[in-house]
Amino acid sequence: MVEGSSRAVQQRRRQRPTLVAAAAAPPGSEPEAEDRPFSFEPPPTVDIEGRTIGPGQVGIVDDPNNYVMTSPDIRADRTGYTPYDLIDFSDIPLKHEVVAKVDRPIGEVYALWSDRLNWPEWFGMIEELGFNEEHQDVVALNMWYRWAMTPWLELYVALERTHAEPNKYIVEEPVDGAPIVAAVLFQEAEGEPAATLVTLRISYLLPRVLYEFAGTMAVYGDVDRKLQRCMDRMKEWVEACDFQACQAENARQMANIRADLPENKRRQQEYNAQFELARQRMQQEEERQQAAEAAAAAQAGVAQQAGNEADDDGMDVVDAALQEVAANVAAATAATAAAEAEAPPAPAPKKRGGKKAAGGAVTAGKAATKRGRKKDA
Repeated sequence: MVEGSSRAVQQRRRQRPTLVAAAAAPPGSEPEAEDRPFSFEPPPTVDIEGRTIGPGQVGIVDDPNNYVMTSPDIRADRTGYTPYDLIDFSDIPLKHEVVAKVDRPIGEVYALWSDRLNWPEWFGMIEELGFNEEHQDVVALNMWYRWAMTPWLELYVALERTHAEPNKYIVEEPVDGAPIVAAVLFQEAEGEPAATLVTLRISYLLPRVLYEFAGTMAVYGDVDRKLQRCMDRMKEWVEACDFQACQAENARQMANIRADLPENKRRQQEYNAQFELARQRMQQEEERQQAAEAAAAAQAGVAQQAGNEADDDGMDVVDAALQEVAANVAAATAATAAAEAEAPPAPAPKKRGGKKAAGGAVTAGKAATKRGRKKDA
């Protein structure tokens, strides 16, 4: 299972149920390519036009389904995926109902379906099963889903078998993880006592990223088509399997899983301790960075305050100089006004006497008359 290494993923990673033992599909059960999360085949070396695809490069290959992937590393490095811890769900419910007719008695079909170790045989999106030592009715599912060319979605859910009646129905409800509810109904086919009608009903909330990039109808159609193919594979597998041998093998495998649970518990505790230590170190590092940023901001504030005080001191000097100049100007103005007030008054201007000043028109003298005559001549 691919684990994210980013800080956001580590901070938001939810604690999965402890005491988990993995159980993969038995050899020989190969789901269709578009339902497999990845395969371990070598990656393509040439693109659709025959050009070489080097390490770390991306090329367009002749893959009409766009589902086959090479390995978890290639998935993370080349195609990309969204960890479950970063997926949020909308309030849009989707419901599916798919039916398959199985040519086996209802008792055998019910027994094979109720054994959760058989689920990966027909549900290709299930990558891993997990079981809890304390709650045997709870199973954890690690799944992958991809719509078209969008990144893979890592899905996780812990289902508890809340209702079950032999040869009639099974109800699984989530106790942790994704909001998924599954119910399976078993009915004898009408007129065929050796055949069984299996009806799968699944309801879930649409992930917000799928709602934004694909839409409700596109996701509904894609999931419905995938579930129908899963039911078709279930029909083929149940009809072809040896019921007694399958039951014995699953009982042996489950006994080994239960026996390994204490060791898995110890490993899980070690992992939790390492995870908690890494989280504490990360938190301490973030606190140290925040303290350093706060100290730098405080130092910058002190420097700015000192600069402001220096600017204020310079302005005070300028203001003092201006006030001194204004005082000098005012003093000079006052001194000038006082000097003018103490000075004696100026004598009045003398009037010119004579008949010419007394009145009448002023006429030109003889000299002016002579000059005028010369000018006229």
